[in-house]
Amino acid sequence: MVIENGFQTNLKTGAVFLDLTAAYDTVWHTGLLYKLAKCMEPWCVHLIELLIRSRRFWVHMKDDISRWHIQANGLPQGSILAPAVFNLYTNDLPTTSCRRFIYADDICCAV
Repeated sequence: MVIENGFQTNLKTGAVFLDLTAAYDTVWHTGLLYKLAKCMEPWCVHLIELLIRSRRFWVHMKDDISRWHIQANGLPQGSILAPAVFNLYTNDLPTTSCRRFIYADDICCAV
């Protein structure tokens, strides 16, 4: 819509597309919960905390199996809530004169 409106009025529009690599894997749990506590009801924050805290994993390669590890950062891959939670996590990006379009780890800034 922004690009189309600029085209109709003979204006030039520049855009920057940003795809964050491994963005879900880098979400800091404590920072996320702090941000959510400022804009959500406590029961909802607790629900998201249950989703992200105490997640553990192990690695199996051929005949070797690692010990269990706690996943300290990140959101669950494939979770239906992960994109929405990531949007809330990045919702406080600095304001600019560009128009931002954000979905999960994809960001477009159009001027």
